[in-house]
Amino acid sequence: MDAEKIIKKARTQLVIKEPFFGYLANSLSLEEDDLLFPVGTDGQSIYYSEKLIEELDITVKEMEGTLVHEIMHLILKHTERRRTRSKMKWNIATDLVINSMLRDWGFELPDGILTEEEYSQESAEEVYNELPDFDETECPECGARDVRRKKLRVKGRNEGSKVLKGEAEFKCKKCGNEWKDEVDVIPSGNDGDGDKWEDVDIPPLDDHDLWQEGEIEENEWRRKVAEASNKAKMHGDMPSGLKRMVKDLVHPRIDWRRLLERYISAQDREEYTWKRPNRRYLSDDMYYPSLKSTKLEVAIAIDTSGSVSEEELKEFMSEVAGILDSVKNFRAELIACDTEVHAHETALTKQDFQNFMEICEGGGGTDFRPVFEELQNVYPDCLVYLTDGRGTYPQSKPMYDVVWVMNKDVPAQYEPPFGRKVVMGRCVD
Repeated sequence: MDAEKIIKKARTQLVIKEPFFGYLANSLSLEEDDLLFPVGTDGQSIYYSEKLIEELDITVKEMEGTLVHEIMHLILKHTERRRTRSKMKWNIATDLVINSMLRDWGFELPDGILTEEEYSQESAEEVYNELPDFDETECPECGARDVRRKKLRVKGRNEGSKVLKGEAEFKCKKCGNEWKDEVDVIPSGNDGDGDKWEDVDIPPLDDHDLWQEGEIEENEWRRKVAEASNKAKMHGDMPSGLKRMVKDLVHPRIDWRRLLERYISAQDREEYTWKRPNRRYLSDDMYYPSLKSTKLEVAIAIDTSGSVSEEELKEFMSEVAGILDSVKNFRAELIACDTEVHAHETALTKQDFQNFMEICEGGGGTDFRPVFEELQNVYPDCLVYLTDGRGTYPQSKPMYDVVWVMNKDVPAQYEPPFGRKVVMGRCVD
């Protein structure tokens, strides 16, 4: 049976046995390609290598698991969660998580794929942190590791070896250099001796490089998942763990770090604004908008009443410093306050954040008003305030955005009268 027939039959079987995955698998078109792996997806199509599917002797049942593997990458949003992590290490971590899940759910997968039972209950980020670093393909011209594996010519196996050899074409995304090199399509491992990761070269099941090429339209994919979920309810059921993932995708909840990043990054642009008046005309009692410079200006306030732990303060400051570090040009007003302002420093680098944490002192009650008074002539793009929320709020809303990052939830009487509230350690809708 040729590869296309195997995939189509696998999709039909999924519709019958697993309608949720069957609906989603059939929503993706089929495209043959010279991939370095048997299959891959960009969120729009399933790409497959006729030669590799034939060479690896992938059965219909194994193809069912392979298609579900592709769909799970999309459901778990692995392409956007990678951020600045090592591509090779992230690819292996995501495959380990998904393959372990599929084993638990009773799916079959081709021989030789990466799987470890202990990872089925962990996130890709947690597995990534447990893995060693791997050698990644480097461009021989510029040394960059942002390399795309383009095409593969299967060459076969050496006598007595399980390792499938091939010649791959590579292209450097940084300098555009293209070259060819021999690769092991299926890593040999070390047959149980020594470090189990020692000889891992590349994950053998699917082509993750297609993630960067495709444009996964989030709302469209969310609609498909919602429709697939409804069909599954009518014809069967889904694993409990999958139900939770689908719910989070259809009704997404935002981690407080992502919300902070979204708020701060949204301010990093050049435009006219009424929030910061043009000072040139203020002396003439004329209020005109000013052109925001490319420098991002934010204020970071810390409640030093003793209600925020040192660990929470470090986590918060590290996250904010990391977000600002991705901005080309920023200025952050760092303010420590309990019932009065104890410290006010200006940060232009990540090191300034570390220096500020060393002088954060206080210990009294909590009053938020002094911080807003301190910023009366500063005009930040936004204020991010770390607190337990139990304090005295200002009566009037300022002209800039405010994000209250709370280390725990608060009773109704302490709800902020304005701004956006997020709770550390918890996602928000």
